[in-house]
Amino acid sequence: MTCEKCEPTERSGRRTWVTLGVVAGVVAVMAIVAPAGNRSPSSASSVAAPSTAASGRVAVEVNDEGFSPSSVSVAAGQSVELEFTRTTEESCATSVAFPELGITKELPLNEPVRVPVPADEDRTLAFQCGVGEHRGAVVIN
Repeated sequence: MTCEKCEPTERSGRRTWVTLGVVAGVVAVMAIVAPAGNRSPSSASSVAAPSTAASGRVAVEVNDEGFSPSSVSVAAGQSVELEFTRTTEESCATSVAFPELGITKELPLNEPVRVPVPADEDRTLAFQCGVGEHRGAVVIN
């Protein structure tokens, strides 16, 4: 399924690579700068980094800009569920796919859709909209 707004172009291809580069850079910087063992509880809570809710569920909004947050960090061995909610009709992101896991889920407007993500080993799992224009990642480490 394709839509005119989401047809891949040379510009959108570059934007995708730039976005993936930025996500990888942020993850690398966080791994270097923020070792968990060297922080007091008060300083750890002030770092603005993607995190998993106590219930193991992370809310992901799907809007006209794509997925928010587009990157989620999870500790290996922790069970996690991403809860996608599409909040606009002005997007081609009417479904979400995890190609490596063989999972595709439709995203009805304003209805949360839960996707369990196996966090059994260190890896990065990519997710994307049905046409591949909007992308995100679950970083497990």
